[in-house]
Amino acid sequence: TPARSYATTNPTLIEGVLGLAAWLLVGLLCWTRRRKAPRAVFLTLWFPAAFAVTGNVAFPLGTIMAERLLYLPSAGAALLAALGVERLADGGKLRRTATAGATAVVALVLAFAYDARGRAWINDDHFHLVSVIDSPDSAKAHHDRGLWLARKLDYDAAQLEFQRALEILPSFSRAAYYLASTY
Repeated sequence: TPARSYATTNPTLIEGVLGLAAWLLVGLLCWTRRRKAPRAVFLTLWFPAAFAVTGNVAFPLGTIMAERLLYLPSAGAALLAALGVERLADGGKLRRTATAGATAVVALVLAFAYDARGRAWINDDHFHLVSVIDSPDSAKAHHDRGLWLARKLDYDAAQLEFQRALEILPSFSRAAYYLASTY
């Protein structure tokens, strides 16, 4: 979704343990490969390091979760993929041709995926609709859609969105304030 926050994610303890185990495994692999593949190790570690800057780890940004927080960290993943393509293409003509074809197919699929995701920002109406469809349990998405509908003077629909935001997060005082305002 364009932005996720307020009761949208609720990981369990087991998911946290699995995530920690996965990152420990990545760290171990990076440690063991640091001399043989220093570029790959650097690009692998780029993601958590860059995400620490954009994801409220190094210092608070005030955004709980949003796709835009992954722009800088994803540069490492993209360069790591390019490193993999470079390694795959290092061989005979058949291998280079197969790698070029597979890379073109992946690039085409990703271009269509990017285009589909980018359409969420066509206009404000569409953005707020996509937000509540993609994150039906996000109090923020329903609150923001309620504000948008109230600006368009559709108070009945705005009330429903503010009520849904309060069902998800009863302590959401701004949703309560704007719900009262729509009455």
